[in-house]
Amino acid sequence: MYRNNKSKSHGFTLVELLIVIVIIAVLAAIVMIAYGGVQAKARDSARDSAFSQYKSALEAYKVYNGHYPIAKNPDGNVCTGGAPGGSGVCLVSRDLGAYLVPGTVSGLPAEPDSPPVSIQYVVTADGSGYALFENRYEKKPGCRYLSPDAPAGWYNGFPYC
Repeated sequence: MYRNNKSKSHGFTLVELLIVIVIIAVLAAIVMIAYGGVQAKARDSARDSAFSQYKSALEAYKVYNGHYPIAKNPDGNVCTGGAPGGSGVCLVSRDLGAYLVPGTVSGLPAEPDSPPVSIQYVVTADGSGYALFENRYEKKPGCRYLSPDAPAGWYNGFPYC
């Protein structure tokens, strides 16, 4: 009598296992790339929201006080920013909150931590106009907002928000 000495193999070969591992690695890489883009878009959306809330808070301040906050930079000059003869960028959002929160709004939004530059605020010397500028976007260019009475030259070269 003849016996078949071939035993049936139970399991996977090394090549099959390597193919499965490579497929899983490629899928994981695709997911990681897509997830990173979603996070950046979410941070940009949070920045848009903060930008809008700062505009609303500044308008509320003007209604309450008759002018926009007249802030001064560390030299004691009014923050006229990028205007001709201006004194440079003076306030960023974390400093602007000190002017707006007391008596105007209950609180201002926290912005995403990275990149570490904040919304910039500049104002005319008499408080009749202001500009806000945001340049921390990760997926789109920086943008500006000018109040109706702000000089048109502030933050030239950037689109309006």
